[in-house]
Amino acid sequence: MANFPCDPLPHLPPGTSIVEPGPLRTKRSYVVVGGDLPVACDDWAIATLAPEIDAAEYDGASAIIADYLEHRGLTVCHTTRCGMGTALVQFVSSCDRDTAVESCLHMIGDTVLRFVNQDRGINYRDATFTHDVWLMLVNYPLECWQVDTVVKTMTPYGRFLIWSKDNSNKARIVVKIRAYNVDTLPLSIVVLQNSSDNGFGGSWTCPTYILSRNLIGAMGGDEDPILPDGENPHPMPNVFNGFWHDLHNDFHANPDLVPVVIDVENGNVEGLVATVIANSQDIFPKLDNAQIVGASCKLVDIQGDNGLVRKCFLQVNQEMGTRKRRKKAAVPTTVTAVRRSRRIGGETLGYKDAASAKATGAVADDPTETEQETDEAEDMMNKFEAIAVDASADPPPHLPLETVQAIAIGHCKMHPGDVSEEALLYDSSNDE
Repeated sequence: MANFPCDPLPHLPPGTSIVEPGPLRTKRSYVVVGGDLPVACDDWAIATLAPEIDAAEYDGASAIIADYLEHRGLTVCHTTRCGMGTALVQFVSSCDRDTAVESCLHMIGDTVLRFVNQDRGINYRDATFTHDVWLMLVNYPLECWQVDTVVKTMTPYGRFLIWSKDNSNKARIVVKIRAYNVDTLPLSIVVLQNSSDNGFGGSWTCPTYILSRNLIGAMGGDEDPILPDGENPHPMPNVFNGFWHDLHNDFHANPDLVPVVIDVENGNVEGLVATVIANSQDIFPKLDNAQIVGASCKLVDIQGDNGLVRKCFLQVNQEMGTRKRRKKAAVPTTVTAVRRSRRIGGETLGYKDAASAKATGAVADDPTETEQETDEAEDMMNKFEAIAVDASADPPPHLPLETVQAIAIGHCKMHPGDVSEEALLYDSSNDE
């Protein structure tokens, strides 16, 4: 929402007046009009004269603006009053409008004339829709089961996206909207109807439930680098165990399944699996004496230098008979059996008993040797800090709370509740 001064009096219809707002008047309300706006206004612009003129001088000011533009070769079709400037001006074409806007400031004697697009006045602000939300409205009136009516029902809360219409259950409607603020979605939506000219009507209250909400605006990853030496960025996949793997994959990471590609002459695959199993150590020297227990083959045609080449994607099941397994470390049962860090041995004197310290060698027998190692470690740490920390650098800038919230909500697409003042200033040290 934008806060700005507004004088409604020059725009009142004849014989009307303004009723002062009461205490129950809502300070702010939202209406979401959807994606594409219904009227194209690319030939309109807001013209503003500075110093500002009185509203009573509108006719003279609009004539001055039109005459100035005519001398510049820009034809004006129509002018009207404007609540955000001196006048709204309609040009012959969008090109003329953009020419006037991009010319920045125009001097008419001692008066400055400026143009901006008709949709970029002082009332314009960015709006960030944070979540796609599925809503369920229970007891939605059957008389309103039309798309246009459902769209109007969702207008105050977000942009209508989908109505998952299910005629088998008339007790509710399930609607997907793009919400402006998911935290302000009501617990009940009241559908009102005015049925007569005397003011009588009816209302239906629909309990409203959020079924899911998904944060939108997530950014994709960076582009992959161009492969060197003309390497194909889309090689044939190696498919095994239901997953695709690229050609650079190290299959030792999964030694139970090894896919390979074998040339097949004349499409003959009879006996190929048996041959592979019988000659597994010659075909797969990297199996490290593993035993082949089964295989399956799938033929594909691959474009080669001399035309199509028939190859077989072979998935081999192997049994690692000599596979080395890491021995599980025994759980220590006494304090003396607990492994100690040699790096901090010099700083934990007295933590171990003498026998354990001497047996592990974590603490030197000679105290002077321990002190020397400690001094060397401190010297190394000081050198590291001297390199990593620039003492002459300016301190980091202080960002106001409002700036941090604007970056988080606008650029990082975070939920406003996660970066509220209470959340950002929360002191976790007070947690019990």
